[in-house]
Amino acid sequence: MYGVVPFLLAGCGLQGEAESHTTVSEARALAQAPLVPSLFSYETTSGATAYAVELPQGEGRASRFARLNGCTEANARRLFRIYADPITPLDESPWKNQLDYPSTLVLSCPDTTASGARVFVESLTLGSSYLEYLQGSGTDAGQPSSFLVIPNRCGELIFHFQVPQRAAQQETSREPPPATGERIYLSCKRDRPVEYSGWELDTAYVRSLGWGGRYVYVLTRGASTVLLDAVDGLPVTDLQWDDAKLAEVQDRLRALFMIPESVPSSWAGELEYQDVAGRPLFDFCVDHCGADFKPAHKKVVDGAISCLQGELGAGESCTYATPFTYEERQQLDGTIRRGAQLPTGELVFPSCGGATETWQKHLGFTHDTAVTSSWLGQLKAAYGTGTPSSPSTPQLALPCLQEQKTCRIDLSQVILDGIDLSEIELSRELERAIRARQCASGPEALEVVLGPEAILSDAPFRVDASTLPSSLKTLRLGGEAGARTALLVSEPRCGTGATPCTAAVPAIQVEGDLEVELRYLDMRPIPPTTPVASRPALARVAVRARGGTGQKLMLRLRDADIGDVTRAYPFYAGVDIAGGSLVLYNSDVLAFTSAVEAEQGTVSIVSWPQTGQLKLVSLAHANPSSGILIDLDGRSLSGTVDRFRALTLKPGAQAFIGGATLQGPVGILWSGIPRPGGEDALWSKRTTFSKGLPSTSTLFRTEATMLRVRTAGRLVFDAASVSNFAYVVRCPAQASGEQALVQFVVPQPMTDIRYLTASPGACQVQAPWLGAP
Repeated sequence: MYGVVPFLLAGCGLQGEAESHTTVSEARALAQAPLVPSLFSYETTSGATAYAVELPQGEGRASRFARLNGCTEANARRLFRIYADPITPLDESPWKNQLDYPSTLVLSCPDTTASGARVFVESLTLGSSYLEYLQGSGTDAGQPSSFLVIPNRCGELIFHFQVPQRAAQQETSREPPPATGERIYLSCKRDRPVEYSGWELDTAYVRSLGWGGRYVYVLTRGASTVLLDAVDGLPVTDLQWDDAKLAEVQDRLRALFMIPESVPSSWAGELEYQDVAGRPLFDFCVDHCGADFKPAHKKVVDGAISCLQGELGAGESCTYATPFTYEERQQLDGTIRRGAQLPTGELVFPSCGGATETWQKHLGFTHDTAVTSSWLGQLKAAYGTGTPSSPSTPQLALPCLQEQKTCRIDLSQVILDGIDLSEIELSRELERAIRARQCASGPEALEVVLGPEAILSDAPFRVDASTLPSSLKTLRLGGEAGARTALLVSEPRCGTGATPCTAAVPAIQVEGDLEVELRYLDMRPIPPTTPVASRPALARVAVRARGGTGQKLMLRLRDADIGDVTRAYPFYAGVDIAGGSLVLYNSDVLAFTSAVEAEQGTVSIVSWPQTGQLKLVSLAHANPSSGILIDLDGRSLSGTVDRFRALTLKPGAQAFIGGATLQGPVGILWSGIPRPGGEDALWSKRTTFSKGLPSTSTLFRTEATMLRVRTAGRLVFDAASVSNFAYVVRCPAQASGEQALVQFVVPQPMTDIRYLTASPGACQVQAPWLGAP
């Protein structure tokens, strides 16, 4: 006889109640039904606040009631995903007199389930897990067991009851549960976990301003505070004398900032003018944000109000000739920094994805398109010469006015088999989440969380913009900060499945103009159980991405590594992108042939801090020798050094490299085109280049090249460290058109180099060591 399983049950079912049984298919249907639990609070005899929950059982079944012993409000909300709904006093519910009924369940925090309870698990996100319990201490041993039915999508309940750990210890956990025995259905709410934006709206009085003082609205979110002096041209001070108008303006502000009724607006107290000195007092628009909106933003100087721009006019308007503008600057991690320089310091606008309601709109700031610095120039400025220093002027960094409308799909709730991305169809998973009310319709961003480990057994995981909602602009895939995901990639199957693939098949394939971020992810190739004879690498390109007609694809790898550090069986190729932007930020790519290849777009490869030294590695094999130099068709690659390149830049590509290490028989293969106006096509800072093989290795001993140039372009290497190559630069013998210009600025010592240049006819090389032996 088991002790109390997930619930410390005094009894399970009303006396005389007919026993009912449910099939697996019925249970799965119930798991997908909108069963929403309700939380209640009550006072114990000791005066403490305790909690209880009503658990709907589905159509035709009476709800069950459970006490939550030892559970705090945070515990209760988390377990049942009830994050924002009010908690009803138990005295106001039909359950008020049933705390001690025999049929009342008792759930404990932490869980006190018996270790020997049987568990049966459907390894599907929308399936259920069955956890055994017996009907109280007085139940005869011969009676059938009863089961708690926990939807797998309710991850907090699943892990509270340690279902994965129990299942791993029981060989029968994959079998169907017994057909007999009562079922008690648990459930969790399916609305988005965050239903409240976090903003609060209060009113304060600033003393010693004007005729004694003035009122302001105080918007706070976390540690951020924003002061509003006027709304839609109406001073907050004037609103205090018109209750109807005051209520109307506050309602519109609360609606815009998504502040629920459960978070009331209140009085924030009095402030001295010194408390607001140096802070902007904004003129904020809610409904009147058209082109004719001319905001009267103000500041406090020596206890007096003045305009941030222009002169103070009648009715506290501000007269100025030029509008308020902000600049956009490219950042090293691929994001855009939006900022405006004001007399009070720098105003930094947040990046909130595709959110339609922005601070820029409601404060009357327009984008200054006159900024002449190019993409590459902005990255040079951002990289600087060392560790970022503190800003010299004060900053007001605003949080998002409204967050991007994000849908989160947590695939880590697949219990036993783990996640196989080959079997995941993204559009179908998103449709299920919306239908199940886990996500709102029309999402702007999609987060797919994989958990500790996932596999890709065969077909590529496809991200195709044409199959996703038009509202969706951003996809984030992988683990979470502090909880990386290992994605184990297997050999693909071609033809009937027995035929080895003779071309590299993508593991992740991206198509269309989306922003796709792979983060906290380790993609590792898994050798086949029956290795293909003489094949040195997995027939995979780890990530292949192709932009749409607008060429607005953004592929970002942030703390996402490709390749196994043991190099036992590498990917055939790493990242291949065309028609979009690629950002590698603190992310290594190890491959057999080409580590990174780009065409028609920008490439940013950055280690930060600068001592990080991310790696792009070609010929990343544990046992490099002439015997492994074959392609997927079995043809020899011994005489083709250009097939083994760390970075390949094709026509239309422009690249920035900061603090990276590039290893391979060819460090960079350049076959791009010159940039307009003679701009740098490639700029590298503090980059280390090496063949990546022991100096005693004879592989490509007379061919290995740091920079292989095929076409014209301006290529700049600042503080480059080069070692173990036959050549530093190789160029065509004759230029068919414009020469390539290769510049080495402040070069570091070069070691184990046989020749500095070869066939420089198509290149002009500028370097302090030019002409040295």
